[in-house]
Amino acid sequence: MPALPNFHVLSTMTPVQRAALLLRTETDLAPFIAKVTPIVQAVRTEGDAALARFSREFDRAAVQPHEIAAMEADFDAAERSLDPAVKETLIFAAESIRTFHTLVDGKTVQAGAPGRTGAEPGGGVGRGVGVGRGVGVGDGVGVGV
Repeated sequence: MPALPNFHVLSTMTPVQRAALLLRTETDLAPFIAKVTPIVQAVRTEGDAALARFSREFDRAAVQPHEIAAMEADFDAAERSLDPAVKETLIFAAESIRTFHTLVDGKTVQAGAPGRTGAEPGGGVGRGVGVGRGVGVGDGVGVGV
């Protein structure tokens, strides 16, 4: 049986308890990073062609590079279809991740530019946020290392 997640009610925690929560250890991510690094590097160097190739390889999706970029209208439609509770949760998660990385890493995390594919240098995906070694949070997708 998988372990249940720990839940923390921040409003009931002291500043010292909150600070300790930010310093908690994480699982060893080395095996995952070893698998993801070549993918991220390929996307950085090959751009949308790599994204299309990985879509075919992992998802068996017949995606062409020119079909990848999402436009502002795509994000607007996705946002309108999103359950308000889910949207609120995603916004909270993005703010928490930004705060965490600003406090721990001293790095300011910013949302990607609308209409960018993420495969472009310095790009993000729509309103998504790619953070640290994780997966993007927002109504777009981002991956960072």
